[in-house]
Amino acid sequence: MSLKASIDKLKFTIPRDDQKALINSMLENHDVNSTQCVAIVKEFSYTPDQVEVMKKLYPYVRDKQNFNKVIDILFTNIYKDEVHKFIREYHQNNK
Repeated sequence: MSLKASIDKLKFTIPRDDQKALINSMLENHDVNSTQCVAIVKEFSYTPDQVEVMKKLYPYVRDKQNFNKVIDILFTNIYKDEVHKFIREYHQNNK
């Protein structure tokens, strides 16, 4: 399945666990860019789920320098800080 088809299918997949499983299978075959991450993350309405999905996607993002556009979806600094911390730790552990 193409990346676009996977993202489109995500829009019609209701249970969160099914959405997360679809993301896992999508990432087995595709890297993503930050714009695609925005579309994926916006399919989740619950902020902790959005943060979890961001953390899952980040290692597969081709344009990590643009990931702030994904983080900007979050409404509170607490969650933004959590994602920034994850990114810092990711880069420290993956040099």
